[in-house]
Amino acid sequence: MEKACQKRLRDQRIRDGLCMYCAQLRGDNGTGTQCRPCADKSKERSLQCWARRINKGLCKLCCEPRGDTGTDQMCRSCADKHIKQHRSQREKAGTLRSYLMICTDGKCCQCKKVTNDIKGFSSCMPCYFRNMARLYLGDSKRWQEMQSLWDSQGGICPYTGIELEPGVDASLDHILPSSRYPELAQEISNFEFIHHYVNRMKRDLTKEEFLEFIYLINVNLDLNPDSADWWKK
Repeated sequence: MEKACQKRLRDQRIRDGLCMYCAQLRGDNGTGTQCRPCADKSKERSLQCWARRINKGLCKLCCEPRGDTGTDQMCRSCADKHIKQHRSQREKAGTLRSYLMICTDGKCCQCKKVTNDIKGFSSCMPCYFRNMARLYLGDSKRWQEMQSLWDSQGGICPYTGIELEPGVDASLDHILPSSRYPELAQEISNFEFIHHYVNRMKRDLTKEEFLEFIYLINVNLDLNPDSADWWKK
């Protein structure tokens, strides 16, 4: 009964434009249910809770054992749901080829301005950065931080030297993985654009750990050049 009353009270606050917890105005920088201070506190608590579960070998979402088929953060069931949800978000954000290719009139799919910013796609760079800021920084208003990061790299992958194409092979990576450093999950200084193949290999390694791993591979190939051609046998 008490929980039902609390739920009705929170729903009423949300309808009135108030924070569901402190009953203060949510404001322009708040979320759909909370003011900014309460939202930040909720996020911090969630990150701390996830970190504890991950360290215990549990799924960060359902608190069940991750098992051999799970990822480094989630069980297989939650991971599949997360992938499906993330793919849906990316489609809405206009970062997937299947979505971007729908618009063929030379206009950005979101702001409807004529653009040739992104090769082969119908999305302008400002909208691309807004999407990335919303997905990774939690606020599309921080898109200029994302643009500054891209400009500082010159659109080049720091690992491969390949010129990246937004929406094609550009991927945003946490230099210090968010699973191990949740407090840096939305710090722009902890991000860099890299090739999406590299991001898949790096997973939850730090930059130093990943480079050390690549170094060991190169040393092994130098000492055993025939091992590089094992797949041809």
